[in-house]
Amino acid sequence: MILPGAAWRTGGGWALLGILFTLLAVFPGFAGPLLTGWARFAAFSIRSFQISWLEVGEFAISLLVFAAGIHVFCRWLARSRNPESPWRGRWTWTLTAGLLLVFVIGLAGHGLARQGLWLARALATVPPTGSLPLALPAGG
Repeated sequence: MILPGAAWRTGGGWALLGILFTLLAVFPGFAGPLLTGWARFAAFSIRSFQISWLEVGEFAISLLVFAAGIHVFCRWLARSRNPESPWRGRWTWTLTAGLLLVFVIGLAGHGLARQGLWLARALATVPPTGSLPLALPAGG
């Protein structure tokens, strides 16, 4: 069993901190928004959230049908390999939760990649400081 502090001792946590501090050093103007911008965005956008109970119900039914399909398939597979070993329901829920977690991680990774690409493109279009005139010339 890996304890929470063990990840820091193995180097994973230190590597994560190193990456974070490197990003903050390379992009110093983004330190505040990077660390606290999500909270401001969440506070602003949570007021406009509306829960669609029809879609929540659709998700719940879809998840139950998916779990039932996994359970039937895995029970058939377990009995075909060894008729004495039953397939347990908690294994089905564990597998379903794991697959749902992998799906959500994939969505988050996709969003992170799109946001990073958007930021990279935005930074590429920012002109250097002092290159724009403060006022346009008259008649220009």
